[in-house]
Amino acid sequence: MLETGLIEYDEGKLFSFSRTVHGSQFESFSEDNGQTWTTPKPSSKFFSALAPMHMRHLDENRVVTVYNPIAYYPGMAQPGGEQSKRTPLIAVVLGGENYQLTRDFMDKKQIKAFALEDDENNAFCYATTLPGKDYFLCAYYHSNNTTSFLSSCKITKVSFADIEKIEM
Repeated sequence: MLETGLIEYDEGKLFSFSRTVHGSQFESFSEDNGQTWTTPKPSSKFFSALAPMHMRHLDENRVVTVYNPIAYYPGMAQPGGEQSKRTPLIAVVLGGENYQLTRDFMDKKQIKAFALEDDENNAFCYATTLPGKDYFLCAYYHSNNTTSFLSSCKITKVSFADIEKIEM
């Protein structure tokens, strides 16, 4: 497991996720402030390339997850070549008015998913976010039409008003 992330989903309850070579993030849970953890296992919700996932609270009612949702397995046909292992880059915003994050958060109906990038000839990875009052910024590496995943950085602004327009 590589590049582990962590988010609190309820007071004292933690969700941990890690990039792997197994076609999904591996996840683990703690219900005692991180003193003990469940055994890490493949996520049934976050399939992904060999790329890190990012998750963050945007405010009291919203959480954003940014990741590459296409699992990659050795020998799998890649229409965009090596770059397509890290494309598309999607954002999943969980929440809204009176939303409470729980352990089964991805099974909730208040989910808005959209592509930040979907150019199969480029790669996008290592995202991070910065919340604003009525938006969030998402920064990530962009291959910029080269063979290097880390050749340039891009910042995208996403307004909460635009997210609300997405049909679930």
